Amino acid sequence: MTCPAEPPLHLERIDATRNMWRYYELEVHPTLFGEHALIRTWGRIGAQGQRMIVTFSEGSSRVPG
Repeated sequence: MTCPAEPPLHLERIDATRNMWRYYELEVHPTLFGEHALIRTWGRIGAQGQRMIVTFSEGSSRVPG
């Protein structure tokens, strides 16, 4: 099963009084091995940020911690 290519979910949290300028992105992509990859990206707006990739098999019910 493949996922349609959709734009990532993009969220921002801005609080100028606390100098907080954050962004968060979630994407789901199929892998070459029939699994799905959840790609989470976060960081300061304007910076490259950090990225974490977690893969799930078709019947996986595990929730990453």
